[in-house]
Amino acid sequence: MNLQNIINLLKIANNNIPSVGYRYQRLTREAASLEVRNRNAARTLQQLSDVISETQNTFDHYSLVCKQQRLEMDKLYLKKTKLEELVEYFKINNEEYVKVRENVKQEVESTIVNPKQLLKWVLSSLIEFLRKDPSKLQLLYYQMPTETTIPTTSSQLSTSMHGNQYYPVSYMVKLKRK
Repeated sequence: MNLQNIINLLKIANNNIPSVGYRYQRLTREAASLEVRNRNAARTLQQLSDVISETQNTFDHYSLVCKQQRLEMDKLYLKKTKLEELVEYFKINNEEYVKVRENVKQEVESTIVNPKQLLKWVLSSLIEFLRKDPSKLQLLYYQMPTETTIPTTSSQLSTSMHGNQYYPVSYMVKLKRK
């Protein structure tokens, strides 16, 4: 390098020293700002990693609970199936069960066929019910119609009260069938 080049270089450096200083300060501030942003980003990344880890642990826990419950459900289903098979086997192969079933069937059929016996049981049940809760009798008594007539002819005997209207019994049977 010759002397002229050095003189030109010093002139350029002399004129640009303040701008280089400003530029240095600006770059220093920018570097500090980037450093703060990097620390904040690192903190946020750590928080997100912690949340992801907790969520994964929770998911793993619930998956395990679901698997255990599914196994328990499968065991209960097998138990239920075995019990149903046992009951069916008992029903089919137990003479005593068959006898009890037939006796119950005959008793129900005889009760349905014998209306006097059925009426007797209904009346007994009603009396027992009213005995247990006398306030119901009072309600029934006060809801009865004020005009009570005793039927004197056979045509009056074949009528039944429905609401506040009297209908023939055959009409009431038709209503029940509908």
